[in-house]
Amino acid sequence: VCFIERCLQYFSKDLALLLCASFCSISVTIDPKIPDCVKKDIQRFLECSSLSLLFDEINVQNSKYLLSLNESQVLHVSLNSEENSYSIVQGNITSYTTPFAFNCIRSLEEMKFNNPIKMRQLIENYKVKIIQDINSFHRLIKQAENDYYALYKAYIFIASSGNAYVIIKNARLQNCINNETNIKHLLNVLEQFIEKMGGFDAISSLKGEPLL
Repeated sequence: VCFIERCLQYFSKDLALLLCASFCSISVTIDPKIPDCVKKDIQRFLECSSLSLLFDEINVQNSKYLLSLNESQVLHVSLNSEENSYSIVQGNITSYTTPFAFNCIRSLEEMKFNNPIKMRQLIENYKVKIIQDINSFHRLIKQAENDYYALYKAYIFIASSGNAYVIIKNARLQNCINNETNIKHLLNVLEQFIEKMGGFDAISSLKGEPLL
């Protein structure tokens, strides 16, 4: 029941890396040398923070595109035998976490009482916020099919969310279901613009209060 609290003890603020990976359906591998009880805690944390249920409709026809999105995007949890601690090794992706994910972990750490139910609810609150933001972003992208200014508004929206990487990643996963060529093109244009602005880390900013 207390797996979230234990994961905080294992990784501290680095747990945001696992959280963001789970938000984005990025693969996480676990060192075989890590004790089974720790593996189980990590797996349960990834399951509870996953948004994968949103994408159950992804069909075989689009599975190759889905695999290409996640290609070379892997986090590895390893054991530091000398210090008896755990570390997270990132792959060759631009950014594995966001201010939004860090804010969630900070909120968990700042809880006065480590209540497993409240911790789980806090993560659920953040997941709901992501889903709301994905839906809002999708509406703006749909508008951008006929109005390019809406694409700029979509950029402003994700930049101010502090969670641009997660929203874009999930928008691409969602497009695996809908398979809309125009949307895919607009997402490509938006990502190219983000790269010109310095990448996801450069545009991210977090506003608002923690979602307690």
